[in-house]
Amino acid sequence: MKKKNIFAILFSLVALAVVAAVIAFVMYYTNNFSTDLTTFFVQYGSQELRRDTGKMQFEKGVYYSFKTKYPLGFPSSEKGERYHVGVEVTDAGKEIEYKVDGSVARLYKSPDISGSFEIKKSEDGFTFCIPKGTTLTGILRAAYVGKEVTDVPAVDLTAKDYFALVVKSYDEKTVIRIGFGFDGKYWSGNEPAPPDGGDKPIDPENPDVPEGHYTIGYKVTGTSVNEDSVLFQSALTALPDTEQSAAIGIKAEYAESYEILGVYLDGADGSKIELTDPDSDGIYYFTMPECNVTVTVSIRGINGAGGF
Repeated sequence: MKKKNIFAILFSLVALAVVAAVIAFVMYYTNNFSTDLTTFFVQYGSQELRRDTGKMQFEKGVYYSFKTKYPLGFPSSEKGERYHVGVEVTDAGKEIEYKVDGSVARLYKSPDISGSFEIKKSEDGFTFCIPKGTTLTGILRAAYVGKEVTDVPAVDLTAKDYFALVVKSYDEKTVIRIGFGFDGKYWSGNEPAPPDGGDKPIDPENPDVPEGHYTIGYKVTGTSVNEDSVLFQSALTALPDTEQSAAIGIKAEYAESYEILGVYLDGADGSKIELTDPDSDGIYYFTMPECNVTVTVSIRGINGAGGF
């Protein structure tokens, strides 16, 4: 009888240990019962992301590393992609309207936007980067290839999670969305820059220039044009031989009246260089020379002549 009782007690203890282990296992892989049982998750630094998360802020030009993990092991029978990753617009994109070929569209219904971001995959993780110069206008123009995108509003892209990294397990049964904003603050390519955005040229007669720097100003040329129709945003001063950029566009209220013919960098030393917009997003790049410069924006009335 005693042996039976001891056996019953031992059996009960083993059973309790097994139940406790199962509960601990389920708690761990369901984030304390807050999600379904997951056999796939994303790790960012010390964070284990097992469910949708947000409010992340990424800086442009910086590579962020993520690991993709299968705590129970990746199925040996699976020979395809170990995971899938891309970028999607969140529900916050319902607030943003613009026009595509003249028709009103909303950001959350835009085509695939993943191509505007850099994602480099490896077997067990990926790096993510928002290229320098990325703007909302540039993202939309890349998404709507061959179509005219206009009336893109000025949006503070740090204010809400307008975008999300979407990471899916190999069978797409587990989906983890990582909402984020980035420092593309205000500039959309056709709206006024923020008050502190450097949208006014330095007074060449009385510049406050740091030692070793030269000034960057701008002017608008053309026949019977309104200088206020152009948006200009850049640094006010820069060191020689540094890479610089200027965001230039026609303000929304003048979009149907004017167009840009060309943009030129005029150096105080008499040099003149035509600038290009390689990504068609309103961002022009140049190397700062060893002198003060003026960015000259040549525009014309859409229904009339102008420019140089």
